[in-house]
Amino acid sequence: MAGSLMKIRCLAVGVLLISLAGCGTSTGTFNVVVKMDDAWGSRSALPSVEVHLVGVNNSEYAAMSTEKMTKYWKETSGAADTKRRRVMKFGQSLPPEQTLPKSDAIWQEWKKNNCRYLFVLADIPEVRPDQDKDGDADARRLILPLEVQAWRKAKYVPMSGPSTIVISISKPPVGVYCVNAPETRVE
Repeated sequence: MAGSLMKIRCLAVGVLLISLAGCGTSTGTFNVVVKMDDAWGSRSALPSVEVHLVGVNNSEYAAMSTEKMTKYWKETSGAADTKRRRVMKFGQSLPPEQTLPKSDAIWQEWKKNNCRYLFVLADIPEVRPDQDKDGDADARRLILPLEVQAWRKAKYVPMSGPSTIVISISKPPVGVYCVNAPETRVE
């Protein structure tokens, strides 16, 4: 009897551990709102800024987080690889706020490629090549987790209904930042 009870307990613990492991790595889809920060001033003062939203998996993370942004923008300027990234353009005659909806097909592409991070890359004027830094330390790069758990305690992200990530593009030295940043820090 004691042996049967022990086997049942072990089985129950095993099932619990498997289910918890699956929950911790679940990636989500979000509405991603990108907007020009009010710090730029009037709409007529908005500079031309190009933003790339890129889904990144674990094997790409190191290279993408250390790539020099000056080099990235020099080599990819004008290129819009729709399988790899979504491109948004901002400026005087363009909308100051744009959204990548959670229904966009790129989310399925990113899920298929096991993308766990969203890299927000912005070609912001006034950032010089000598200001190239790794990771989020560069004002032109923001790295966000795509795991649902990381966003559960973020400000302004509703628990029911569509989840929304709000990104703002500000003047240097601030650069790209998340208005409703997740509690979990990306390393």
